[in-house]
Amino acid sequence: MSESKKRGSNSGSSHNRKIPRTLEKDLIMMAERLQRSLAPLKNHGYHVEYLECVITKILNKDPVTEYYLGILGTPIGQLDRMPSNSGDVVTTPTPTVGPDGQRLDFHPLTLIAQNADVEREQLIALCRSALDSSDRPSNTKDVRVLLSDRRRAIKNGIQSPAPRHSAKNFLYEQRLRAMQIGRPFETTGPPVVIYHDVFLKFKSLINKKGPDPESEDVATALDLMQIAAEGYADEQLRVKAMMPKIEKLLKRLGMAEVPTLIVEANNEVGTGGCDPGIRGAYSFRKLWASVEESVRDASCCPSFILSVTGPHLTIHGGILTTDFIVQPLTETLGLANFPDPYGRARYIARVMVALRPCLKDLETFYDSLDITEVSEIARLVPATRRYGDFTLTYTSGNLQQDRIGRAMFDAKAKRDDELTETLVKVKFTPRYCREAHELLAENGLAPRLLHYEELGGDWVVAVMEAGGNDLASQELSRVPDRALKDIKAALALLHGKNLVFGDFRRPNILLCHRDAAGGGVEEGAMLIDFDWVGKDGEQKYLPRLNSEIQWPEGVEGGKVMRKEHDDAMFALLASL
Repeated sequence: MSESKKRGSNSGSSHNRKIPRTLEKDLIMMAERLQRSLAPLKNHGYHVEYLECVITKILNKDPVTEYYLGILGTPIGQLDRMPSNSGDVVTTPTPTVGPDGQRLDFHPLTLIAQNADVEREQLIALCRSALDSSDRPSNTKDVRVLLSDRRRAIKNGIQSPAPRHSAKNFLYEQRLRAMQIGRPFETTGPPVVIYHDVFLKFKSLINKKGPDPESEDVATALDLMQIAAEGYADEQLRVKAMMPKIEKLLKRLGMAEVPTLIVEANNEVGTGGCDPGIRGAYSFRKLWASVEESVRDASCCPSFILSVTGPHLTIHGGILTTDFIVQPLTETLGLANFPDPYGRARYIARVMVALRPCLKDLETFYDSLDITEVSEIARLVPATRRYGDFTLTYTSGNLQQDRIGRAMFDAKAKRDDELTETLVKVKFTPRYCREAHELLAENGLAPRLLHYEELGGDWVVAVMEAGGNDLASQELSRVPDRALKDIKAALALLHGKNLVFGDFRRPNILLCHRDAAGGGVEEGAMLIDFDWVGKDGEQKYLPRLNSEIQWPEGVEGGKVMRKEHDDAMFALLASL
């Protein structure tokens, strides 16, 4: 059993693994060999850019992912039609007879392609070995490497074609210059809402119960709905008709110096050849890649993106950390065919009016940026530096880049009334059992929880003392006796409160030093990661569990969690 495999819906996301040196050397040698084989094929019209993109990542020692294994899985002979950077479709020449009169089966190019396919298969096998070579993803990544990733993302933005062309061929663009837009699923990034308060403010204003918007704003929203419901001959006419009402609702004219709001539109669903939401994401990348470097490097570049498709609109948030990340902040909002148009107009007005102060906040944020005294780490971490009575100084980028939609950072925390700093972990997650963490922390069986806060937007932040190494990262033939004793005591405390831990594996067990009975120290343990904890018989497992993990009998996706499941996993751990 590989206890470090990721769980639930995250089971398909990318790993950032430590590869054995000999395997890494073989991987690079095979990538270089395939690169040489592809050169003559490319010169003769074969479109192998997507393969070259994967090879470049391997040569740069980037983590191998299942997504890139999928790209490598397409035989070279099937690549006779690939989109070019201009958006046109280019056909690879497939002659029946070579220039020297030889049959196609024996043409030199065909033989080169066949040989390259063999090398491609060998590279796949090595990549698969690299994925399986470590029990646990490595979460430590040098800030210099992260900044290099960021520079590469900016370079991709500069080199990419016009956003409309990129969006028309977004699958190809995602293979060549992927950004984190959730398509395919593996490109879902960490939550943008944690990187700047303006996104959380927007979502809280939408959901806040209070008085209706001003009657003038509701009337403008109704006008927008009526205009959006009309049919237009082309995209320009639709934009010309709708934008004045959008600008009136936002109390905004023209564009700011920094792209705080990006608007993209299609005339109707199915027109324009692309999704305006994806086009908006590529526009966000293109615009920020061209912004003055001193401004771009002073923050995570938060922006709003508004996309219109006929009588529908969606609002996204975008940031730049190690990559460009764009995520929806609203559902797609319909503007037509509502039997209660006044009720719908009130809701549309609420959403658009909520965006109004947030845009002003962003403009203030950029106007007040001190571009002369910004640390490099500031480009990679949340802009919020204060939770409760703690001030945070982040010391790492996201430690959970290999986990879809997750984020955790190393930091130093300092209380207002203290001079010393405490090393902490800052974790952002959609669910977390504070009760269980505090119960174990009071008994020395979990790191001390310094701060817990519900941020809104379905996210919470937990700031806890940093501990030692987890059990999965240690090469131990067996779990130390004192550690097993501590783990058993932790489970007894949880079960005494009718709580189930649920995810009882090596990565969630932290080793620590304990005073030994006869003097000296021994290896004890604490539990970490309380995302799954819940009441026995009430809390449910995630809808999908990683099938590669040997779960105890009775553990199934979507089914209720039981204390006996914890006991079974403890017995398995103790038997290793």
